[in-house]
Amino acid sequence: MIKQNAIDQLKEDEGFRTHLYKCSAGKQTIGYGWNIEDIGISEDCAEYVLERLVDICVIDLYDTFDWFENMPDPVQEVLINMCYNLGINRLKGFKKALAAFNKRDWQTAADEMKDSRWFRQVGKRAQRLVNIVEKIND
Repeated sequence: MIKQNAIDQLKEDEGFRTHLYKCSAGKQTIGYGWNIEDIGISEDCAEYVLERLVDICVIDLYDTFDWFENMPDPVQEVLINMCYNLGINRLKGFKKALAAFNKRDWQTAADEMKDSRWFRQVGKRAQRLVNIVEKIND
């Protein structure tokens, strides 16, 4: 009970902010007064946030592409990775690659992934994801 009361008080005192801001001491802060400039982030906390963000990506992919749930696991994993990296709105810009995924035309999907600014910007990550898609044979 003490912990919950303290949490409730902190929420009221700190307020919630979704984006970085400078607190009254001039420190980079986010959330409920989390001074990330001095405290940083623990690996456990980062893992928790990562899992929640992946959950959001999965929901966005299911909601956006009716074919997503019927894709082989490696395709779903690649699209989750891309969604995490780009966000669902920018991922939707990969119209030709997504159409190829929908048709299960893995080579065209991989080729379209390579023919993008994302591929040139992301480097090894993008090449690894393309390699996964090129190896799919279902």
